[in-house]
Amino acid sequence: MKVLVILLVLFPIVLCFGLGYMYAAEERAFENGAESVQGTVKAVHKKTRFNGRDTEDITTVEVGYTTKDQKALTAEAEVGYAVGLSPGGAVEVLYKKADPKVIQLRAGFFNRSGKVVFFTLFGVFWLLLGVPILVFLARAKSTATDPAAKDRLERMKQEFQREQAERENRSR
Repeated sequence: MKVLVILLVLFPIVLCFGLGYMYAAEERAFENGAESVQGTVKAVHKKTRFNGRDTEDITTVEVGYTTKDQKALTAEAEVGYAVGLSPGGAVEVLYKKADPKVIQLRAGFFNRSGKVVFFTLFGVFWLLLGVPILVFLARAKSTATDPAAKDRLERMKQEFQREQAERENRSR
């Protein structure tokens, strides 16, 4: 039973948060040595990308910005869902000095990498689903091993049956 609980409840939680953390590490690595400037959203694009075996839908945001070297550039960044980003809106842009065309946006959680957003939200889902399951299983186990709890349950069951029989007798 413990193995089943671990596989069905704890493993998905750890896996999802672990993968989310791993993909977020790519973003954190990008931040090292990156410059931060303000940019303006020019367009939001929904695209389909073919990765060799199948296709995936992605969302990119086209942003215009000026580097600290006063070069005006336009680049695209892939985001999870483009929540709150619309043409003309201001956004924080991170770019590498070595290649200022490669950017990341800082505009909230849902505008991060789609993988980070998905695995974090799925981990939260499993956490919200898994904790009540673990609590229920722990209570069921303690009830099954506690003789006083068995007696209480039996008394409650008998009382319920007695009340139900009384209701049936009154309704006749």
